[in-house]
Amino acid sequence: MAARFLDTNILLRYLTRDDEKKAESALALLSRVERGEEKVGTTCPPGPCHDLILSWFRP
Repeated sequence: MAARFLDTNILLRYLTRDDEKKAESALALLSRVERGEEKVGTTCPPGPCHDLILSWFRP
């Protein structure tokens, strides 16, 4: 299974829930990744948000 690029905007939509429909779509994608149905890769932004974002998504 090839990994798709996961733009950080998808993570931000989920975390901020500023657009509920997009937040639900982001959650659905992240749930598929968690179940192993999809693979994604991303680049993480440097700086203080890096560790915070990663800590929310680590098992």
